[in-house]
Amino acid sequence: MGQSNKRVRFDAHFHPQTSRFHIRRKLGLDINKRLQKWWNVFRQNDIRIIVSTEHTYVNPVEGYYLMRNSKPKDFDAVILPGVEAVSREGIELLIWSKDESIFEDDNVMMPFHKPINELVEIVSKNKNYQSCFPHPFGTGPGSAFPKISPYELLDYIGKTGMVEAYNFTTYGMYTKCP
Repeated sequence: MGQSNKRVRFDAHFHPQTSRFHIRRKLGLDINKRLQKWWNVFRQNDIRIIVSTEHTYVNPVEGYYLMRNSKPKDFDAVILPGVEAVSREGIELLIWSKDESIFEDDNVMMPFHKPINELVEIVSKNKNYQSCFPHPFGTGPGSAFPKISPYELLDYIGKTGMVEAYNFTTYGMYTKCP
């Protein structure tokens, strides 16, 4: 028997942006409508694994639970709890887990608390965690380069195992979900 060639589309960098929902509520806008639009974009693009990785300083717990609880029952997709952690140097690292215990880990949840080398070690030692360097060479303030050398970055990527090559949510998600 051969291996299956079935591929699963995976988005490890999704910001639910629920911190803005209080404004939508005050304006009388239906937040569930917004949540369903996001799920529709995932469905239309056949993305079956979604990691809710809101920034640690923006309430990632609320974002995850709102997304999890609004997932359409007829959509065969998985949403995983995660965060976009921020190191002491201001470098962002996507970290996710198979369960919600990640939200109780102060080492991950406290922004600007741990240096990037310690965050990478925490992830590499925790069997429940996976991680990915988002936009490592981007122009934004959370990019790894030039805060660390390309050699350090390659070493850390070797320990985490992943680096973001393409950010679908930046390109397509928010433009399709007004």
